[in-house]
Amino acid sequence: MISSGMLSSTVAPLAGLFVACAFGVPLPEDFALLSAGLLVSAGTVPAPVVFAVAWTAIAFGDSTQFFVGRTFGPRIFERDWMRRLVTPGRRAVVEARLRRWGPLACVGARFLPGARIPMYVVAGASGVRPGLFLALDGVAAAVSVSFWLFVGHRVGGHLRDAFGPLAGHGRAIAIGAALAAVGWFAWRELRRVRKAAGPDGSAS
Repeated sequence: MISSGMLSSTVAPLAGLFVACAFGVPLPEDFALLSAGLLVSAGTVPAPVVFAVAWTAIAFGDSTQFFVGRTFGPRIFERDWMRRLVTPGRRAVVEARLRRWGPLACVGARFLPGARIPMYVVAGASGVRPGLFLALDGVAAAVSVSFWLFVGHRVGGHLRDAFGPLAGHGRAIAIGAALAAVGWFAWRELRRVRKAAGPDGSAS
């Protein structure tokens, strides 16, 4: 049985982290899943609970992106904030993949970091059927979540073997690693934005 303390201290933050990753926070979703696998390995939270939370949060984020595109149509790409997320060049690449592979291109995007938001928004705006998208994305998300949780669990097992005295601090180590990764990716993204803006602060 999952205690209320576990829900508040582990499961709820994990759900928020996965949703944030889906909406462009500069932390790879795969790393978040890997960290969740470490928590499972440490015995902090059961694997089925983490799987359910991760899959639900990720599917929610993906479907939100899709329905934003479906609701507003191609005119969504005229908005400045969307043009920063989905540049005209990236949109053209995604549209070419959709023409070639159809909705199956959405499955491929699930396993390509940086390709998810453009693909899902463009798929929605291009008229991909919602039921088909949700089915394909649900299966792809299940595969991705299962794989990375398995890897994280195995890595956690090897870490326990190598650093036995630290085994009781598995959750703290996993959370610390996740926070360090968030800081590093945020710093890298900030550098990229500043470089793109140029020395005078204007877009180059």
